[in-house]
Amino acid sequence: MLSVIIATHESERALVPTLAALVPGATAGLLGEVIVADGGSRDATAEVADVAGCRFMASGEPLGARLKAAAATTRTPWLMFLRAGCVPEPGWVEAADRFKFFALNSDTRRSYCLNFVGYLQSLEITSLRRILSIIDMSGNAAQPENNAGMLDTAIGE
Repeated sequence: MLSVIIATHESERALVPTLAALVPGATAGLLGEVIVADGGSRDATAEVADVAGCRFMASGEPLGARLKAAAATTRTPWLMFLRAGCVPEPGWVEAADRFKFFALNSDTRRSYCLNFVGYLQSLEITSLRRILSIIDMSGNAAQPENNAGMLDTAIGE
């Protein structure tokens, strides 16, 4: 299972399609929880999160601090970070499952990262950095600070 953390600020309208796109992951049993890490919105962002069953965390801290605080409260070893308005493309559930498989069963971090990127490319999923960022917090895979660089190298960004 994985936890989804969504960064928001004045995002009531943008949050709706993002949450709707996560429904297949919830019905597949992939999602353990969704946390909305808000930057002090005055619109109905909190209400949208509540209606969808998300945990809402508001703070005036910078984005990085909000995401770190949300990540520290998760109940699953896997994290997926999204911004409100980001809608994962069809096939994201299978791609995330595939990534977890490679992360837990490959000999090296680079091997599972490259396999994951290849799998996404086979699905013709574009904009890898916008779709999802998964970090294994259980110690079975890459350290968070290494993931972005490996993905950048693997997809040539």
